[in-house]
Amino acid sequence: MLASLIASAVLAAGASSASPGAPPSGAPPANEPAVGAPPVGVWRTGDDDSQVRIAPCGHYVCGYPITPAPTAAEPERHDIHNPDPSLRGRPMRLVQIFKLAPVSEGFWRGWIYSPRNGKMYHARLEMEGPEKMKLTGCLVGPLCESQTWIRADAATPPG
Repeated sequence: MLASLIASAVLAAGASSASPGAPPSGAPPANEPAVGAPPVGVWRTGDDDSQVRIAPCGHYVCGYPITPAPTAAEPERHDIHNPDPSLRGRPMRLVQIFKLAPVSEGFWRGWIYSPRNGKMYHARLEMEGPEKMKLTGCLVGPLCESQTWIRADAATPPG
């Protein structure tokens, strides 16, 4: 039913920094304290070789898709399904696809944006070790999909 919600957030972008709109109700309050080490870095998504850069944004962590440079054969993708018509022309590389606040050690929650349909969903992230995490997006209640992401920058030797 969610039809690969998390994958669509990454794949529709094809790559990363403005919020598509207000977070859905139930998003964590802005005054929650930071807890645990954030999953900052580059992560390989579950179903393919797409990558997402997770970076601090205030006391939150935010996700930005990494896209290839536009070419004549593959022009830059835009946020064409955004519910705000004024944002539909922005490049996907400038779109923040999730924003999560710490809740407890190794656990964050907030929202995830799907550029494929312009909708936002409740999201949670759970660390399953320093190199692995589970990201879950939910339409409502039990209607959720999860992906396991592997840290992509862990295998990259320091340069």
